[in-house]
Amino acid sequence: MKLSATLCMLLLPVTVLAASDLPLRMARDKGFAGCDAAITKAFEHAGGDVRVSISQFPETKADSIKLTATAGSPGDSIYIEAEFRRVGSKCYWTQTAILSSEKSCMAYKEDLSAFKFVAQNSDFTWTENKGGVNMILKGVGSGCMAIFQLDN
Repeated sequence: MKLSATLCMLLLPVTVLAASDLPLRMARDKGFAGCDAAITKAFEHAGGDVRVSISQFPETKADSIKLTATAGSPGDSIYIEAEFRRVGSKCYWTQTAILSSEKSCMAYKEDLSAFKFVAQNSDFTWTENKGGVNMILKGVGSGCMAIFQLDN
């Protein structure tokens, strides 16, 4: 299954796929715990060849972390950046995922009909679905870069 179709399933209310546990293991190795479910969910579509980096401030490493991952294979890849903050027993998170498509942005948008037009800003087309997920589209050559943003 192509990652763009997989990410679309994430953004719609249906999906149960195997997750890469590398981001979770790396976060735990850095001393960050308490957001296991959110980390697993954020990176559940990071399959294939996965590479992860971690950003933390020494003073806040017990309660916040930023994980960046690239995954997939040539022509079917994804970039995911997610930040997690634990306050007491509550986990707050934000995620940005970037996909590229050989399709034009108009064709890409038509494939994801759950996303409705919000605004045009410079070279970017802003859309949003009913769940509050933003999809920002930017033409790149004859293809399209799709940026998805979500949080809890």
